[in-house]
Amino acid sequence: GFGLNFFSDKAGASKFGTTNINICLGGVIPVTRTSKFSIGINLGGGQHKASLDGLTWGNQYNGQDFDTQNFPSNETNPTNSFMYADLGAGAYYEYFSGRETMERNEQKRLGLGYGIYHLNRPTEKYFSVSNQLYMKHAFSMNGFFDVTGTHFSVLPNIAVFLQGKSREFNIGAAVRYRIRNGTKVTGFYTESGITLGVNYRFNDSFCPTISYQIGSLSIGFAYDYCTSSYSAANKHFGAVEAFLKFNVLRGAVWGG
Repeated sequence: GFGLNFFSDKAGASKFGTTNINICLGGVIPVTRTSKFSIGINLGGGQHKASLDGLTWGNQYNGQDFDTQNFPSNETNPTNSFMYADLGAGAYYEYFSGRETMERNEQKRLGLGYGIYHLNRPTEKYFSVSNQLYMKHAFSMNGFFDVTGTHFSVLPNIAVFLQGKSREFNIGAAVRYRIRNGTKVTGFYTESGITLGVNYRFNDSFCPTISYQIGSLSIGFAYDYCTSSYSAANKHFGAVEAFLKFNVLRGAVWGG
């Protein structure tokens, strides 16, 4: 398989930004009739950029407010930008079962994954300070369980990230309602559904999500509601996210 990942983010008055572009290559190895194992590599790079022009400094305070017109900051490096190469790899195992009916094939799937990022330990350079990234380890568990005799499915998930001394733990679940079944043979109709869920990042935030899926196309929105001490600064407002996913499964060995 082949994938392309693009991520861009900017924050604050300095417009501190991160841009990442990665190419993903992977393959699937059938293990049994009810399980599969996949491995992949990630090749890409990133850019970090920040500008001091939008910041104010103590020497620009005139006693009442910050006067950037008459009091220059005297910062000698107003802009900082650097690029780096980044390598990663991962593996994923999935077990699946379910009843076959005339209407549709019932799905019950459980997957376990592991990924490692920054294998080459790239170096970040912020003005006069350099920092070599630790390798990042990611562990995941996700499931998809149709509720027999209904149009509902339950989707639990767990994700753990370890990088240097940093730890991040996430747990969540979603409920999917199947609006329409897809045709099993002719392909005249594709399955569609709507999913509502919530994730919790320990000691940080709740993240409700909603998405609509039809065939291989999914579109959705998520919102981070901050519950940590940072809420004193951001008033519990984390981030609003939109996502669009398209899975090309036609001709795949495993299209589950």
